[in-house]
Amino acid sequence: MNIIIVGNFYTGAFGRHIAEVLTEMKHNVFRFEPGIKFKHNSILGKRWNTIRYTMYNEVFSKMSFVKNNDVKKLFVTAEQNKIDLTIVLHDYLSASHVKRLKNITKSPVVIWFPDALSNFKKSMFLTANYDVQFFVDKYISDTLKTDFRINTGYLPQACFPKYHFKTTLTKDEKQIFGCQITNVGNMYPARIALYRQLTKYDMKMWGDLPPVWADDDGIKPMMQGKHVHHEEKSKAFNGAKIVLNNLHPAVINGMNKRTFEITGCGAF
Repeated sequence: MNIIIVGNFYTGAFGRHIAEVLTEMKHNVFRFEPGIKFKHNSILGKRWNTIRYTMYNEVFSKMSFVKNNDVKKLFVTAEQNKIDLTIVLHDYLSASHVKRLKNITKSPVVIWFPDALSNFKKSMFLTANYDVQFFVDKYISDTLKTDFRINTGYLPQACFPKYHFKTTLTKDEKQIFGCQITNVGNMYPARIALYRQLTKYDMKMWGDLPPVWADDDGIKPMMQGKHVHHEEKSKAFNGAKIVLNNLHPAVINGMNKRTFEITGCGAF
């Protein structure tokens, strides 16, 4: 099959894993990543890059002429190839974009929304004519099906055995990753509030530092300030006695991809 994936493809991204799996299954995958591709500015640092991304995503990307110009390459790809399926991995496309894409490809266009209810924002998918809308929270899937008669499905994310597997740590690696409790991901306020209850334990949190506006008093010693991916992520999981996989408070009846990654890595 010829399959278009609309999403992000950085290391560890949802879209990248799906694209790699489909490619291994001998499908032809066309990647389309919405938005501007900023060059990483190592001099000004991560904070500046975050500000640029936020400005684009929260301001400029919401302007119709910017959005329409952004998706031109997507339509060109659809016109130049016989597309059998399009998978959209967030609320990237407006209703008119989905309609045009379906008119071009004459094939199914589905959305697989990987976030919590709190990230609905514009909720363009509610009025877009997707063939199926998949969600990682069963509450969302059931509610949209019952209240709006949208064709929905409950589809959690999964681990990728190519990257999520059990590892054995060396003595030096145990010094780096060893701890009582660990987790991997973004440090948002709900996590800060939870982790403040765990300061008496030896805990390591892998990922970006909290936003500059967040009060991170009490948890700074936990923060490693470093991302871990693939084998390193497995080492972080296996180096801890417990992997604390807390869900965002807006997740009502679902689970995150970390659930599967932890078990795939053979951690507890």
